[in-house]
Amino acid sequence: MFSWKSGLLAVLVFSVAAVGFSAWLMAQPKPADKGLSEDKLRPRWAVGDSWIVEAETKPVQARNAAASSDDDKAEKVEWKFTVSRVEKLAGQECYVLEITAVQDPKTQPRTKLWIDKKALAVRQMQTQLPVPRGFSTVTESYNFGDGQPGPVFSPITALPLELPMFVPGRAGGDQKFSYEAVSGPAASKRDVSDVAFGVEVSQSVKPVELKKVRGLVPAQYSRDLENKPLAEVNLKAGSREVRQVWQASQPWPVYSSNGSTVARLVRFTPGKANP
Repeated sequence: MFSWKSGLLAVLVFSVAAVGFSAWLMAQPKPADKGLSEDKLRPRWAVGDSWIVEAETKPVQARNAAASSDDDKAEKVEWKFTVSRVEKLAGQECYVLEITAVQDPKTQPRTKLWIDKKALAVRQMQTQLPVPRGFSTVTESYNFGDGQPGPVFSPITALPLELPMFVPGRAGGDQKFSYEAVSGPAASKRDVSDVAFGVEVSQSVKPVELKKVRGLVPAQYSRDLENKPLAEVNLKAGSREVRQVWQASQPWPVYSSNGSTVARLVRFTPGKANP
């Protein structure tokens, strides 16, 4: 026979069970955000792929409004990135990414990146620095030791060249990496005269809504966001910081800023092997 005491006991038992079940659910690992699969954000290159990036660099010294002139305006340069070939560098298969100015490339520095084909981490950078009557070529290589390859900070700021480390199976979040920057080309054995220094990098990857980055992302990358979601990436090493917006299936960040230069992806032209 049902009584109010037995009913109260049943309610209490049910409440305790419900609280316990809720606590159990909260303790379970959260499923990966399907809209932020790092595997979707990871670029997929093929030899012959190319893309155009427009970079706008602020003047080194800002002047007051009264003394402003055309020389104070930010300089815009379009750069062409080309996956020219695959070659071995210190035993590692690497994409060679060549970067040249679209307008009058002879007057602008040329840059090459050797990017690990498997990890998509920069293994070596070769760039040109302006000197009287031309350019001086500088080479810097990067060693990750036995650790996880990760993002590398470029020695130049006129064009953001940092690549995040998108790990298959991860759904964003915070990570830390470290590497050793070495003056000179990559080699199996380092020369005693090479200068090297260690760098610690923190990386944050999180989903971002278009309304929060609408003014940053070019219009052509604000469509089809359900199948090609956006993600915000922040990289930091010491006092240097880079903010990027990536979109799934794109070869390069659609927006990137390092504090002095803002770069936007203009267009992508797949090579014959990557229709």
